Amino acid sequence: LGDVDGTVVARTMDNIKTVPNPYYNYAPNYELNQFDRVIKFINLPAGVEITFRIFNLAGDLVKTFVQPAGQESETIWDIKTESGLYVASGIYIYLAESSIGQKLGKMAVFTETEQLNTY
Repeated sequence: LGDVDGTVVARTMDNIKTVPNPYYNYAPNYELNQFDRVIKFINLPAGVEITFRIFNLAGDLVKTFVQPAGQESETIWDIKTESGLYVASGIYIYLAESSIGQKLGKMAVFTETEQLNTY
């Protein structure tokens, strides 16, 4: 599917992945500077709204965001929680859900400083 001109590429959630993975505090290929931290979700299917939920290994919901239906093949997560704090170093699970299916994946995040004294 889609290997030759004129063929159709199937819309699927199976190809979604995160880059960089693992994330080591700064991704020079994706971030404009060291203060705008991002992890990209790539290979998104076109034309469907996708809801992303990110969990820590304890199963706690860390962040939820929605990619509207459109032609964008990628979206970003600012590596922050719902409270606006950067996440701690660790393994995170993401669940991407849409009308055409879902994708469960994992990513590793290594941050420079921990914000343990802030709740």
